[in-house]
Amino acid sequence: MAMNTETARVASVDSDGQLWVETQRKAACDSCSVNKGCGTGVITKMLNLRSPRIRVQNTLGAVVGDEVLVGIDDGQLVRASFAAYFMPLAWMFIGALAGGMIAGTLQWEQAD
Repeated sequence: MAMNTETARVASVDSDGQLWVETQRKAACDSCSVNKGCGTGVITKMLNLRSPRIRVQNTLGAVVGDEVLVGIDDGQLVRASFAAYFMPLAWMFIGALAGGMIAGTLQWEQAD
């Protein structure tokens, strides 16, 4: 079973034993040679977005400040990507088709 893993720092521990971990935000800009002259790199640095937090089970007995390795199964990652990217696109096309049918039923003129 293949997994995508990332090192994270424990930010807090809930009363039920769950951990909130922070990963380091990584951008493709970090490894690019035109980092300083690129608009995307400049915008990323200006926004200075917070590190993403993820809630995970504390199976290691970790405490605040510990570094842990978190992972997600490749299959779950593909399913989540499908839901996040393909499904909205599919619903947009379904909505466009339904709108076209409704417009035809109401005999609206079609204009480009």
